[in-house]
Amino acid sequence: NESVICSIERVFKMKYLGLIIDECLKWDEHINHVKSKLASTAGILWKLKKTLPTDVKKLIYKSLFETHLAYLITIWGSATDSLIQPLQIIQNRALRNVFDLDRLMSRQVMYVEKVDGILPIRGIFMLKSAVMTYNILHKNIFTNVSFVMSQSKRRKYIIPMKARTTYGTKNSNSIGPKIFNSLSKEIQESRHVHALKWSLRRHMNDPVFIDSCFCGDFLSKFT
Repeated sequence: NESVICSIERVFKMKYLGLIIDECLKWDEHINHVKSKLASTAGILWKLKKTLPTDVKKLIYKSLFETHLAYLITIWGSATDSLIQPLQIIQNRALRNVFDLDRLMSRQVMYVEKVDGILPIRGIFMLKSAVMTYNILHKNIFTNVSFVMSQSKRRKYIIPMKARTTYGTKNSNSIGPKIFNSLSKEIQESRHVHALKWSLRRHMNDPVFIDSCFCGDFLSKFT
């Protein structure tokens, strides 16, 4: 039989299921791609700022902005602050257009009181990571990922996967359990995922938590 020789083309980045992956496993390319989409939608919301009612603008935000922002955020949402900050600025601008807010209003006041519980980027990342971990624990999703639980009876504690690199500490399978471990026993033991989301959103609608989302060391307690 003649052997078949296949040549594999080397690429520096590729798009897989909507996620742009580069050869260094960094998220610059993907985040820049998301940023261009979000900037376009923020511009549309600015044009509609004075012409549509808030509930319609909020629907546009949820459909055309937050869907792109939240897509696979458990994978890329642990990127460095230098990458996340430009996205955060665009989100702030979009929400000020949706809710017709003064541009000098503080981020804390905006997210705690004015935007109907919409979370900043780090908050979305934490919520999605906790929900994913909860679903894996309760076998609500099909995955080959499994977690080892400690023997403590006081509360659920997931033993985080050991990581040998900085990238590994920010992997969703490592950072997700640490986020889940940081939650109160009441939130951890939510009866179903919808109750978990509701409890988490209540927990996050707090000035201290919102402030932490804009701090450079937000991820340090989980990595």
